[in-house]
Amino acid sequence: MTIRRLPAFASEEEEAKWWYDNREEHAEEFAKAMAEGRVKRGGLVQRIAEAKTSTAISLCAEDALKAVRIAEEKGLDVQAYLADLIHQALKNDLRSLSQEADDAEPASVVHPENTREHHLLQR
Repeated sequence: MTIRRLPAFASEEEEAKWWYDNREEHAEEFAKAMAEGRVKRGGLVQRIAEAKTSTAISLCAEDALKAVRIAEEKGLDVQAYLADLIHQALKNDLRSLSQEADDAEPASVVHPENTREHHLLQR
């Protein structure tokens, strides 16, 4: 498998043109990778999740003291406690967002003639 390096682009427009100009080559390469079983759903997401990353966050003194107190009460290291707290909050938020999307009304269709831009162009 050949790993390609993207060229450095001076602008987003230049990059878009490069992708467009090379689209057939990339499509062929992608089709070959699919045929060889090298393409997996969520592959990039999985690699990112498996990567060992750390992120520094800043807490106000009051929240930091609360976190230390709660972590001590639970018998945890404060970093482990905060990591678990963030993990649970993210899981809850994703569940909530997913539920909101399921409950949302289907988007109504906006016809071009009903837009402000259309009316401005008609003047």
